[in-house]
Amino acid sequence: VGSHVAISPKRDLIVPLLAGLLRAMFACCCSRSEDACSAEVVTPTPLSAEEDDFREVFLEKACLEDEHTFQVELSRTETPNVWGMTLQAVPGVVIFIASILPNGAASHYNKSAGKGRHVCSGDRLLSVNGVVDTEGMTEQIMGATTLSMVLKRPRIFSIKVPKAGRNLGLKLNFKEDGYVLYVEQVLPDSAVRACQADIRTGDLIVGVNGRRESSNQMLQEMKDCASPVLTISRI
Repeated sequence: VGSHVAISPKRDLIVPLLAGLLRAMFACCCSRSEDACSAEVVTPTPLSAEEDDFREVFLEKACLEDEHTFQVELSRTETPNVWGMTLQAVPGVVIFIASILPNGAASHYNKSAGKGRHVCSGDRLLSVNGVVDTEGMTEQIMGATTLSMVLKRPRIFSIKVPKAGRNLGLKLNFKEDGYVLYVEQVLPDSAVRACQADIRTGDLIVGVNGRRESSNQMLQEMKDCASPVLTISRI
């Protein structure tokens, strides 16, 4: 099951995004932490040249604009083969744009879009043609020839959470082959609570310790590290 796909009217590529849901209670212990329990907002570590385009685009080349909501109209009339967006989803929860592909409807739209109205990697889909649920939005993207999308540009920041012997304490919703972790709940008596880290229900974890990897790899990194630095995408 692919976790991010290029949208094409000729292939049923989005439907797999709605399968393979994993829900996990992530409680990672680490006894070797000696850090004081005080969360710290940090500057994300720059990407290495070896990291792939998806992760680089999502976190380093996203539009540097303030968080805001805006509407976009796309048509396949001039670009009949593709919408030109790579999407990623947490089924039943959220769909967001992972990257913009060249020569598609989205990049064609961006050429004439005004300030603050470009379609960018990281943008979350709030509705498509008036439909707000993820399955319905997927159906619109697959079947429609025009899209009226309401997008939300997220705020992206990183925060260091010393575990100090506690469980990290996040209930996460994710796809095994995905690249994000959706925060469903911050549990009581956890490192996040104890350190008063600004992590909330609805946040997406898109990187750990400056690394943008698969969901399972990020989970392992969070488990192994005494004071993980979590990169958060928030709307």
